[in-house]
Amino acid sequence: MEQDETKLRLLNAAGEVFSEKGFLCGTIREICALAHTNVASVNYHFGGKKELYEALLEHCHREGLRRHPPDAGLKDGAQAEQALGAFIRSFLNRTLGHDGPAWSTRLMAREMADPSPGVARMVASSVRPNFDRLSAIVAALMGGGASDTDIRNCALSVVGQCQHYYRAKGAIGCMFPDMTWDAAGIEFLTNHILRFSLAAIRGYRQEGKHSNEAC
Repeated sequence: MEQDETKLRLLNAAGEVFSEKGFLCGTIREICALAHTNVASVNYHFGGKKELYEALLEHCHREGLRRHPPDAGLKDGAQAEQALGAFIRSFLNRTLGHDGPAWSTRLMAREMADPSPGVARMVASSVRPNFDRLSAIVAALMGGGASDTDIRNCALSVVGQCQHYYRAKGAIGCMFPDMTWDAAGIEFLTNHILRFSLAAIRGYRQEGKHSNEAC
């Protein structure tokens, strides 16, 4: 139990340090001082600085999904439109919500803008399965005959819209002070991104139908 608590303290301290300074500039000494443990504890619990960073990224993404599951509240047999809305809501709550540590969103934004070698482990264990879930939803909405490339690109466009509001939050706030980032604001953005995405996907589906008819 004590070991688990020490490990969690190290992860939280590493999140604070790495989100501010990045992997290269953040030091084990700073992290251990913040976690109130000795420098040897990093090697003991993780194996080294690189492994600590990889574990931190994985922990960060998984904790976000635990707090806001992409399928939360959906009943068995839910429609693809509902599933897409739930996915978008989960994404926005993870990036714009305030129920997680402040460093977690900063860390993920830094990692997406300037990925470290450690991102591969997080992608394989957590990001990729979540993206595969989104791709399956998009594929259902596009119908049979949609190409893998179109499904992938439409799914990436959904993700891009969700990420935009966090990355451009400062500029958006200056231009449109009436926009809010609370629960009501997140719900408003969820509905907008859902409507916009569904309209685009319907456009792709219609193009596919016309293409098949022409053949």
